[in-house]
Amino acid sequence: MTYFTFRLSKFGGIGRQASSCSRPYHTPREIDRVSACSDFQIVGVLMVLCSFLLSGCVSLLPPAPPRPKSVTLMLAFQFPADLNPVTWSLAIEQPLAIDPFDSRRIIVNIETEKGIRALEPLANLEWSDRLPALIQQQTISAFEKSGRIIGVGQTDEDFNPRFVLQLHIKTAEIVLTGLAQQDVRIDLSAKLIANKHRNVVAQRAFKSLSPVSERTERAFLQAYERALGQTLVDVVAWTLKEGSALSG
Repeated sequence: MTYFTFRLSKFGGIGRQASSCSRPYHTPREIDRVSACSDFQIVGVLMVLCSFLLSGCVSLLPPAPPRPKSVTLMLAFQFPADLNPVTWSLAIEQPLAIDPFDSRRIIVNIETEKGIRALEPLANLEWSDRLPALIQQQTISAFEKSGRIIGVGQTDEDFNPRFVLQLHIKTAEIVLTGLAQQDVRIDLSAKLIANKHRNVVAQRAFKSLSPVSERTERAFLQAYERALGQTLVDVVAWTLKEGSALSG
């Protein structure tokens, strides 16, 4: 007589197959025993699969993208010969900035085919530090290399400056327009603050545009350094002139 027994199917469930045996049926206890064995088989398969995943032999996640290369700024400053020295000191605050400029990302302003502008990070490069921190250090370096001021540093350093310089990063980006035009645009605003009473004594906006010779990483960085270098030269000259007028 033919009857049905239970087995583990290839889909992980309980299947049925026909077989011949002298006994016409299984007792309920035998059926429970077969079902329990099937459950143990399922658990065993799952444990083997988990061991492969945990050991790193099998990964269900896509590979992580490569980290962008870290770069810094190497600026050259050319100051006007008639820039007069001063006898006071200056503290420079870390510049204010909003996202996406308050980050390590190098921002590209791209014009799409529909004429819509979009801000995107440069894929393969990033700054070695947040852009405001880099600009603060480069601004201090510009004043030091001018040779016209007796003391300059950060606001958290232990000295008592006569003035404080506050910068705000409005724009610092690579601008791509169509296929032919590409520039680096730097737009900063500066406030000169009398440290004693914390009142603003002078304010000015600074803008610089530097063409990019070709669409390569090296050309982008060179144009960026030219634009920011010229902007900081203008900031130094203006700060020394305004501070001298107020101190005289």
